[in-house]
Parts: sequence; structure tokens; C-alpha cells
Amino acid sequence: MPEAQSVQVFGKREAPGGNERATWEAGGGVLWPGDASTPRAWMGNEAIVTGVPVGRLRTIDVGGALTVGSFSPRMHITKKTATACAFAKQGRGLIKVNGQPIENIEPECLRLKAFEPVLTLGQDKFANLDIRIRVKGGGMTAQIYAIRSAIAKSIVAYYAKYVDESAKNELRATLLAYDRNLLVADPRRREPKKYGGRSARARFQKSYR
Repeated sequence: MPEAQSVQVFGKREAPGGNERATWEAGGGVLWPGDASTPRAWMGNEAIVTGVPVGRLRTIDVGGALTVGSFSPRMHITKKTATACAFAKQGRGLIKVNGQPIENIEPECLRLKAFEPVLTLGQDKFANLDIRIRVKGGGMTAQIYAIRSAIAKSIVAYYAKYVDESAKNELRATLLAYDRNLLVADPRRREPKKYGGRSARARFQKSYR
């Protein structure tokens, strides 16, 4: 994927009516999908840009140049009451959890569980990819499972967006063959306690005398 660049805007056009709009990640503008050779962007007035994929248009500079960058696929994963949010972008193979390298994740006995997507697919798949994960809520085990799902889903989304469909399908098939819960959400939850007993199913002992 090319490095981030600035593309000078030239010319103006009338805003096309009825076309589907998409909001830029950095805010402030609206994007209309154009044809492959001349994607079109709009901010106040529509400006024509050439040679830039529609999905890579990001922000408009004060001087009239359109900054083109790789905005990251964002994945939102839950496991029980733990929530993880992952951002994948082009990089040098870093995976960070709450600002810390994944190698420092605690507890140590569950660290290998968080590494499972990397060990399953191979480190070469992550060599040009940076993944940032924010996780909160739940317990230690639920957070680890949310992190592993976030890593797996983010690399699949990144390959689908920036590489090609066949590579994405290959990654997806490998992950599903290893553990389906890496890509498919686990809907199980703790069953609520009921009256008349100490838990969801157990009842207090009954005595007739």
C-alpha cells in the first residue's frame, strides 16, 4: 500500500444529486464515490481529485490539498462484559494493548491465549501491520478472549480492505479451522441468580422435620 501523500485539488464541480455519501474519518467533509480514475470529494464545494482510491480520502488541508492516508479498519468486540476496540493500519508489526506491547500482557498464564491469532497465521502476516487495542470491563479471562478476537478480526478486515479477497478468505479459513470463536462472537452469558437458592439452578436444602 502506498505511503500517505497529498494530492492537489483542481477544478470544481456541482455536487451530484442522489449519490450515496460517506463521511471522512477525520471529519469535516463528505465523500461521493466516483469512478475508479477520478474519485470525487466535497468540502463546501465539490473538488475533483485524480489517482486516489475512494476509501483513502481523509482530510482537506487549508491550502486546498487533500491528504491521502490509510485510515484503519476499526473492530469492536465483546466477550461477556469485556469490550475491546482494535485499530489496524500499515506499520512494522507492533501489537499494543492499552498502550503496552502485547508481550507484557497480564496474567502471564493466559498470555499465550492472546498470541493465538499470530501463532496460527504466522508472524509474516503481521510484519507490515500495526494493531492498537483498547480493552476495558469484565475480568482478566474475558479481556484476554476479547483481545484475541480483536486481533483476528482486525487482520481479516485489513486484508479485505487493503490486500485482496483471496488472501482475506485464506486467513479467515485458517482462523475458523483453528477456533471458530476467534471470528464468531460468543453469546454465552452468566445466568442470573433466582430466589430460593444460592445460584441460578441450585436450591436451598429442604427439610420436613
